[in-house]
Amino acid sequence: MIATVILGFVLLIICTAQGKVLPAGCAAVTCFAGQKCVTFPYPRCVSTCQVETCPVGSKCVETSLGARCLAAEKLDCSTMKCPKGETCVQGKVNCAQRHPRHIPLCEHPKKQGWCVDYAVRYYFNSKSRQCDAFIYSGCGGNINNFKTLEDCWRECK
Repeated sequence: MIATVILGFVLLIICTAQGKVLPAGCAAVTCFAGQKCVTFPYPRCVSTCQVETCPVGSKCVETSLGARCLAAEKLDCSTMKCPKGETCVQGKVNCAQRHPRHIPLCEHPKKQGWCVDYAVRYYFNSKSRQCDAFIYSGCGGNINNFKTLEDCWRECK
């Protein structure tokens, strides 16, 4: 017998065989290379710092929610080398683009940000032309970040 339980946006499948509950938690999850299993708030695979790429001015830290990019110390332009097309601005956390091109709101890529919060948000996936859920870290990211599915559709339909 398979029982499906929906908790908010999380779909959990509980399997039973002859009245016994089958393995749960990380025993029921298979993760890919560069991932590890965590059990809170439900068993799932999260990325590790082996695969997480952080922007200039931040560092990768492994948390109970997976790898997260955290803001590092503010830039010292005398020792900092920014990527091509960007320039160092003294006292900022990240390098700034010299000539940022205008990207329409709904075409920005999904960006989780670099803090350690865990908030379900929505972004417009310009490839699938759908509003998809993602986990927002609480800071950073970009403007393609909506609190509700309805807000995403209203802005990006």
